[in-house]
Amino acid sequence: MYLIKEKSDSLDKFIIFKTEVEKQLRKVIKIVRSDRGGEYYGKHGVDGQHIGPFSKYLQECGIVAQYIMPGSLEQNGVAERRNRTLKDMMRSMMSRSNLPEYLWGEAIKIALYILNRVPSKAVPKTPFELWTGRKPSLNHFRVYGCPAEVRIYNPNERKTDLKSIRCYFIGYPDHSKGYRFYCPTQGAKVVESQTAKFLEFDVAELEKFSPLDQGERNEDVIIPLYDLSEATVSVPVMRTAPQQQNLVAQIPVTRSERQRRHAISNDFIVYLGEIDYDVGHIVDPTTYGEAISSPQSDKWIEAMREEMQSMVSGSKFIILVLYVDDILLASSDVGLLHETKLMLSKTFDMKDLREASFIIGIEIHRDRSHHLLGLSQRAYIDRVLDRFNMHKCKPGDVPVVKGDRFSLDQCPVNDFQREFMKNVPYANAVGSLLYAQVCTRPDIAFEVGVLGRYQSNPGSEHWVAAKKVMRYLQRTKDFMLVYRKVDHLELIGYSDSEFAGCKDNLKSTSRYIFMLAGGAVSWKSSKQTITASSTMQAEFVACYGASTHGIWLKNMIVCLGVVDSISRPLKIYCDNNSAVFFSKNNKNFSASKIIDIKYLATKDLVKKGDIVFEYIETEKMIADPLTKGLRTEVFKSHVDNMSIVESFDVFG
Repeated sequence: MYLIKEKSDSLDKFIIFKTEVEKQLRKVIKIVRSDRGGEYYGKHGVDGQHIGPFSKYLQECGIVAQYIMPGSLEQNGVAERRNRTLKDMMRSMMSRSNLPEYLWGEAIKIALYILNRVPSKAVPKTPFELWTGRKPSLNHFRVYGCPAEVRIYNPNERKTDLKSIRCYFIGYPDHSKGYRFYCPTQGAKVVESQTAKFLEFDVAELEKFSPLDQGERNEDVIIPLYDLSEATVSVPVMRTAPQQQNLVAQIPVTRSERQRRHAISNDFIVYLGEIDYDVGHIVDPTTYGEAISSPQSDKWIEAMREEMQSMVSGSKFIILVLYVDDILLASSDVGLLHETKLMLSKTFDMKDLREASFIIGIEIHRDRSHHLLGLSQRAYIDRVLDRFNMHKCKPGDVPVVKGDRFSLDQCPVNDFQREFMKNVPYANAVGSLLYAQVCTRPDIAFEVGVLGRYQSNPGSEHWVAAKKVMRYLQRTKDFMLVYRKVDHLELIGYSDSEFAGCKDNLKSTSRYIFMLAGGAVSWKSSKQTITASSTMQAEFVACYGASTHGIWLKNMIVCLGVVDSISRPLKIYCDNNSAVFFSKNNKNFSASKIIDIKYLATKDLVKKGDIVFEYIETEKMIADPLTKGLRTEVFKSHVDNMSIVESFDVFG
């Protein structure tokens, strides 16, 4: 958008726009639709149209000019509706800010700046992304008209000079990274600077500015962008979230110790906010060693004692999870949750996004009336399929067919095959599938783990297998991992293995999966580090991996204090009678003679009563899909038992 003083300037601005489109997008403008204003149409006489400079230029460029009929604004509805939207936004911002009316042009520009960076109904992407090819960042958005303390670079600054002046935010520079401010106390009315502290809390308390002479309205001063270490930037105040029952999660977001913020993943950037704060001179210790060696060691030790005593006594406490610059808060007490947010907001500038519904690519669904919680990656899977041109692929029943085996023999053996695979985004595809597997999809753990072994030199058969996983996700992208309220909360594990499953070195595959509240909470499928000589050995090594992880998981849940039955032995199911018997029996027999001593630690855990292994039939082994391909009906049954179900069946 360009602001012009005279309508006759329209042609000059259109030439600039046309050149930018051709250079940046490598596309040509074929049609221009407009009303019959004189700046576009020219004049209309008894003998027809007398073309003006704009129409003549369109003819010279071979661009077709389309003119709407007089009084028929609906024929150019897209442009007319956008003009109305911009004017409505401008009026709202001007009314709230109380800035001088002649700054309406700045308000129009910032309104368009915002609209270009939010999704539209016409396309699933933002206009900014369609123009530049990358997702927009919303980190720098500020409230129009809010007060700000602006640092203006002055190379001749004296020690007694003020470091900042009070200004009002009015927009963003067209070709620089910074902000534009209206400064009523300065001779020049508009300045640009990168360094400012925004006081967005005070936007509703602005004084009404008196009109100024027209001669003073168009004076702009460009202030060089100058990075100052003491500069700070803040964002909107945290709002109070509605009360929720039981365990509730909130997402106040982001923090950083400098004005330069942490990088945010492009896939999720639209959903994340940010906060900044002044670091100050006292830095809190980040490790236990730093805490006990600091000058405030007595206070840190006392605080740790109070915290541990609080957990032991069963009093209320809150969980804070920090991921890069997102914060998740969870507590069984809503009042404590609000107190914590209030305490944090007094120290940091924070934005409360209320109950968590989306975090790091995972959608969170709730049905409190039926006590259901679902985790879905539908949007992420759609992006993965689109990225690898699989969005229109034929859906598949299973990620890997029973009997499919992969090995180094399928890797390229000549230059032609290697050159072909160089153009295949195999590693990117496996990495994208891995993220889905780690978060919510244990049903593809085995195949993704196997394909990851050949990333350094993948073959065409490996690529076909990766696409087979994508076809399976195409069919099941609406599936979600569901947790239900149960009368008896208990952590239960399943351990299994595939003997000599790797064709390259005949090593076995271990897998385990742990269930809580009716759904899978932790799982793994990996190749064993030793070569087992029998099925029992492979199964017992898998039991070792399941037991060590189960103990860690059990200890973590103890700290959370949400499972009463965690004090009982951890139950792990295994479908090999010999392995179960060996875990409970102190006697050795021939099949166990070459088992490494570290794996025998499992027997000690059983002896102490921390873990109990129980036999289960193979048909009921939920972890079976994590080691090999299965028949379609068997695979679907195990996936259903993992509580990976279609969202429509659960949430309607």
